[in-house]
Amino acid sequence: MKKIKEILSSKGRKRVGGVPEGADALVLRELLDAKASNSTILHVVSDDKRMAQLAEALRFFAGEVEVLTLPAWDCLPYDRVSPISEVTARRVETLTILAEGDAPKAGHGRIVLTTAAAILQRVPRVDVMRAGKLAFKAGAEYDRAELTAYFERMGYNRSEQVMEPGDYAVRGDIVDIFAPGMNEPVRLDFFGDEIESIRRFDVESQRTIGKVKEIALMPVGEVFHGFAAIIANCLARFRKLIRCMNRSVTA
Repeated sequence: MKKIKEILSSKGRKRVGGVPEGADALVLRELLDAKASNSTILHVVSDDKRMAQLAEALRFFAGEVEVLTLPAWDCLPYDRVSPISEVTARRVETLTILAEGDAPKAGHGRIVLTTAAAILQRVPRVDVMRAGKLAFKAGAEYDRAELTAYFERMGYNRSEQVMEPGDYAVRGDIVDIFAPGMNEPVRLDFFGDEIESIRRFDVESQRTIGKVKEIALMPVGEVFHGFAAIIANCLARFRKLIRCMNRSVTA
């Protein structure tokens, strides 16, 4: 590892090869240590299996570092089936965190792991991912009609009882939400338009397991629905067409 530190501390562009599996986690940690404390490193691996192994190794060798994973879809674009909810949730969580541009939570740097297949896939624009985030605080007031519209626009599935990420349920003054990135769903208790409390609860028993003061919701998928999203997509494509036409004319 001493030689690795010497290489990483030297100036200029560096290329490290031949690192065996298992040792690559140590090299990534040393590379992050050689940079600023709020740096982010993107590391591309061969496939999802290797990404999971490397993420586990980083949690052991660099537990203080924030590790994000960006898997590839488990289906082809325009296929009849959608990616499984777990894959979609992990992708949306990582893309939203990166779009926010905030410093790593732990303050010790961030490593983003992805695969060769995932790096080739197109992703939403940064401003689109930022616009898809919605924060709630206990004691604040929110229009529940706008909240329902947000769920529909961001791809949430309305159900009688939330069971998996992407579900939401409305029962009178109670709104249950299981958003991507959450370990457990949350229950919003409304009094009129004011949120009286935000409680985490167990999916199986539906019983409260804790309270939080605020939460942040993320989109369920990477394709947003609704009239506003359609209009924004059309405008973006129209502007791209105009730029192509202008380049053709000047050429």
